[in-house]
Amino acid sequence: GFIQFIVRADESLIKLIETSIYAQYSSVEFTEIEDYAARISNEDLENGVYDMWGAEYVLDQKLHFPIRTYPYFEHIFAKQFADPLTAVFETMNDLKPGEQLWFQIGILPAASSWQAKGVQKIQEIAGGGGKKTGIFGRLVGVVAGEAKQILSETGKQSLGTEISAFNSAENAQAGQVNFQGMLTPDKEPLVAAIQSKISRPGVSVRTRIAYVAKSEVFSQARA
Repeated sequence: GFIQFIVRADESLIKLIETSIYAQYSSVEFTEIEDYAARISNEDLENGVYDMWGAEYVLDQKLHFPIRTYPYFEHIFAKQFADPLTAVFETMNDLKPGEQLWFQIGILPAASSWQAKGVQKIQEIAGGGGKKTGIFGRLVGVVAGEAKQILSETGKQSLGTEISAFNSAENAQAGQVNFQGMLTPDKEPLVAAIQSKISRPGVSVRTRIAYVAKSEVFSQARA
């Protein structure tokens, strides 16, 4: 199979995207192409020329719960990175003529409501009673404040638009949590992970995978 990385974006963002990719991969080459999906028409699917299978990835938990990011795919002792896309790439490499596998990630700016819910979840885990005292409460307040600033600046720089940040009045109050005793060991990692996630700017993401092939070579095993 032949693997390509394709980016579809607003024309005003193309130069920013190219520069960002060049910064990490200096030998990369960019080529403008036609929409690959347009090559498969609805008529071809209806007439049985092509067959198609697809699925969309969804989260098991709410948006403020942490997901595994690149630091968690590195082996602690060997310091080797285990790429989570290896299995997908291996399947792509094994494709035969007439087969296509699309792995699509759609990204858009997101509102900040998911972060406010993260602060509320930390309150629930900590058993907060709404009081405005306590070291942990002040810490969460700082996290919320930093997130607000980061959201605004990152949105302007990377997405060409300002991402709406926390409502300062509501979330400043929500961020002040009072600990009623220490967190149990099983709760500490979760709270730390939620804190880490809500302190960063968020984007709305939809991830899907689609297998498209001519009917005579379509493989049920791949679907």
